[in-house]
Amino acid sequence: MDPIPRDTWEAYFRTLYWIEAPGERLCLRVGEPSPDLDRLLQRHAVREAAYVTAWNPFSRVRSEPENAARQREFVEEVRAQWQVLPGAGVGEDEAWKEPSLLILGIPRGDAMALGRRWEQNAILVAEAGRPVELVALRPVAAPKG
Repeated sequence: MDPIPRDTWEAYFRTLYWIEAPGERLCLRVGEPSPDLDRLLQRHAVREAAYVTAWNPFSRVRSEPENAARQREFVEEVRAQWQVLPGAGVGEDEAWKEPSLLILGIPRGDAMALGRRWEQNAILVAEAGRPVELVALRPVAAPKG
């Protein structure tokens, strides 16, 4: 299995992870706590969540129709088991955007298995009162130099 390229891994840390919740829009950042997310989790009576997408498997750009079809199937699968909120990961230049889901109440291990099944390099996991964590689902390439 090829490692996640270092520049791709580092870009994940600079990405803004937006969530569309009823009456509010939240933004998650890797490594930072989110009081807004904590309140959202509390309102839904859960302590954990994960942020996952089906777009661009292994960060290889796919066509809009292919990505949209994958995301529709992903959303159907996840909604059958979990409560979800829509979102989008937005890159630094805002030209890059991937529709995603915040999956409420999903345990970390289940979220990791879901991300692997949908061929993702990484997912975000969140636990009430803790910083948002980026979790690699494949090895990360060593830094250059």
